[in-house]
Amino acid sequence: MITTELDPKNISAAAEKIPANTPFLMLNLLRYREHAAYSASTGTKFSTGREAYLQGYLPAFGVVASKSEVTKSIKPILIGSVIQSIVGPADEQWDDMALVQYPNVEAFQSVAQSEEYQRHAEPHRLAALENLRLIAIIQRDRP
Repeated sequence: MITTELDPKNISAAAEKIPANTPFLMLNLLRYREHAAYSASTGTKFSTGREAYLQGYLPAFGVVASKSEVTKSIKPILIGSVIQSIVGPADEQWDDMALVQYPNVEAFQSVAQSEEYQRHAEPHRLAALENLRLIAIIQRDRP
C-alpha cells in the first residue's frame, strides 16, 4: 500500500495505546520521489524527493516542534540509508529510515496535528515522499 498521508484516526488509535507520559520511538520508513512534486501553489523548492525531505521537511519540522515546550524534547535518534530489505514484500522498498524519540504521544500529536505543521512542513513531506510508514514503538521490559 502506498501512502504519505497522516490519518487522524491512526494518530488517535496510537494515542489510546501509548500510556500517558510514556516516551516512545517513531520508526519512519521513507521512499522518496525521484523528482519533488510540489503543488503549483507552493512552487518548486527542491528538485529531488530526498532534497525536499532532508533540506525542506526536516528543518520545517524542527522549527514547528521547537515552538512548544512539550515538543522541545523530541530527539532524532538515527537517520540512515536502507541498504536491503531482508524480509518483506518486494514492492516495499525504502530509501531511508529515521528513528525519532518523543517524550509522549501528546508531543507527537501537538506537532502532527498543528496548523503550523500543515502549513510549513507537510508540503515538503508530500512533495518528497512516494511512500511512507510511521510505526510507533514503546520499549518493552526485558523478561
